[in-house]
Amino acid sequence: MVITKKLILNIFLAIWIIFSIGYIFYDIWSDFKITKLNQAYQQGRVDTIDELIRQAQKCEVLPIFSGDTQVKLINIDCLKAPETK
Repeated sequence: MVITKKLILNIFLAIWIIFSIGYIFYDIWSDFKITKLNQAYQQGRVDTIDELIRQAQKCEVLPIFSGDTQVKLINIDCLKAPETK
């Protein structure tokens, strides 16, 4: 088998095409993963707020935690105004 410039060029071109296709698929896959992660994050925020609203409608104190910080929330519509005479 004689190694010619044309054979080397064809092998190089085939390797280049394989790596290019692999990179294109990797790039598309990375974009897909980032898009899905962002959608999941946004849906998690929506679900959290919806659950907070459902719990607030029960007129109970809601303990909220973030690390070592804690606050207690209540729906203002559940508070009764003092009766005026």
